[in-house]
Amino acid sequence: MDEVAVLAAHLRDLKDRTGLSYTALAARLHVSRSTLHRYCLGETVPPDHALVANLARLAGAPREELLELHREWILADTHRDGRPQPPTATAPAPHEGARPRTPTPAAPHEGTSPPTPPATPHNAPPADSGQPPSPAPTHPRRRHTGAAVAAVAALVLGGGAVAAKLAYKPATTAPTTAPAAPTTAGTPQIPLTPTAAEAHPGTPLTWTADSHVWANECDHRYLVDRPPHTVPAPPVQQDAQRWARSLGAVHGGTTIVRATLSAARQEATAVVERLAVRVVERRTPPGWPAYAMSSGCGGMLSPAFHAVDLDAPRPLVRPVEGFDGERPLPATRLPYRVRAGDPLVVRVEATAVRCDCAWVLEAEWSSGERRGTVRIDDGGRPFRTSGLAEGREYAYDDGARAWRG
Repeated sequence: MDEVAVLAAHLRDLKDRTGLSYTALAARLHVSRSTLHRYCLGETVPPDHALVANLARLAGAPREELLELHREWILADTHRDGRPQPPTATAPAPHEGARPRTPTPAAPHEGTSPPTPPATPHNAPPADSGQPPSPAPTHPRRRHTGAAVAAVAALVLGGGAVAAKLAYKPATTAPTTAPAAPTTAGTPQIPLTPTAAEAHPGTPLTWTADSHVWANECDHRYLVDRPPHTVPAPPVQQDAQRWARSLGAVHGGTTIVRATLSAARQEATAVVERLAVRVVERRTPPGWPAYAMSSGCGGMLSPAFHAVDLDAPRPLVRPVEGFDGERPLPATRLPYRVRAGDPLVVRVEATAVRCDCAWVLEAEWSSGERRGTVRIDDGGRPFRTSGLAEGREYAYDDGARAWRG
C-alpha cells in the first residue's frame, strides 16, 4: 500500500471514530464535504497538516497516534503522485575559509571551537537515561509506517531530498544549499514544486520549503502589476505557485512558508538550535493592485506558527500558539533533534506593511562539536513579501467570471 493510501485509510478510521457524518465533520474542520471525502478516499492529500491533526483530536487520538499520523502525512505529501521525485541539483560545498557568494554573511564553518552545550531538545530523552531517542510507538493497525519512513530515508541517502509538495507535475528546482548557493547560468529555472536542497558532505540536514501556503487554504493576496481584465481567475492553493510565477506576482502583506528539515542520511542526527530571518533587501512597496484569492473564508482552526515582522529593523522569529476550537495548539519549540523518521516541520508567517522585503530563513544547527547554518530560500532566490497598497484590491466574482474592485 502506498503512502497516500496509508494516510487515507487512517483518515477514514479517524472519521469513523468521531461518529460524525461527512457533512457534520467537514463543518467542524471548515472544509467542504467533497474535499473531506477526497482526502479520505486518497484522491488528494490535505495540503496542511493542521487539518489532519484537528481530525485526529476530534477522534480522541492519543499523542503517540498524533506523532505517527504526522509522519504519515509527511510521507503522503512527499509521494503525492505515487512515485518519488528525482533529486535536485547539488551546489558545491563551501571550503573552509572561503567567502560565500551571496551578500549575506557566511554561516559558521565546521571545525570551529566546540560550542557551549545546547539546551536539551524537546524531543530528546532525559539526560540520565543512557538511551538513544526512541521513535513513537506504531499504531497497531498500521505497522507499515516504519518501513515507509525507512524508504524515505533511503531516498535521501541515495542522492537527494524530495520536494514536500507535488501537486504539479515534476519540474527542476534551482540548486541551493547552505549557507549560500550560486544561481545557474542563463535564465533561472522556475520551479513548479516547493524548493528543496540536498545536503553536501558535512551537513547533516536537508530541507524543503513551500512559500505558497494560504491561511485556511483559501485566504491570501498577491500583488500583480496588471489590470484586472488581464489576470486569470484565482487558482486553488496547490496551483498557486504556477499561477503566481506566470504573472510575476508578489506575496501581498503576508508570506506563509512551510519548511521541513530532515536528516540528510539514515545515520545523521542534528539539533536545530534556532530559526532566524535575514532581510537581504528592503524597498518601497511597488503599489501594485492586490488580488484576493477568496472573497471570504476562515474558521476556528488557527494552526501554530512562527511569526516574523519584516518591518522591524531586526526581525525576530517568535513562536505563536494556535487554536483548534477547543484547545491550544503549541508551536514547535526549539531546540529540536532531527533524525531519520523525525523531521522538523515549521510554519513561518512573515508580514510586511511598509516594505517590499526580500528575505531568507536561516536554521542554525549543531551535531556533536560541529555547528553550521542552513539557508532556506525560494529556489536560490530570497522569498519576497510586500506591503499592500490601500484601496486597490480586487476579489473574484465567480458568477460574472471577472475581478471586481
